[in-house]
Amino acid sequence: MASNRRTLLRDFLLPNPVYANVEVSVFLTDAAGDLTSTLADLFEDQTSALALLNPQTLDSQGKFGQPVYFQDDVICVIDGLGVGQQQTGVISPQVEASDIDNATQLSRIAMSERLTQRPMLTRTPI
Repeated sequence: MASNRRTLLRDFLLPNPVYANVEVSVFLTDAAGDLTSTLADLFEDQTSALALLNPQTLDSQGKFGQPVYFQDDVICVIDGLGVGQQQTGVISPQVEASDIDNATQLSRIAMSERLTQRPMLTRTPI
């Protein structure tokens, strides 16, 4: 199973005046990718144990006031726009490079095994 890396939540890094001072709650998803009622753990960087509040309130420019990192599949719910809640799609963290390397290697091994188990085709002279 892939191990997730803490990943920067990029969705609210740039100013967006429409989102000024709104609240963003970051929820975990279930195995099907659907929103759950469980708030995700948020962190201030990739390695420390320092957690951030969830929900986060965007600043007067409509962006996070500091970097926000997450490590599980999440959906962000934006509240306070005066037009009801909005949701992002599923946002997934990066996987470790070693997991990608392992998957690539396993794929090559499987392909090699399939090729060696395939019967040889012979041509019949005409």
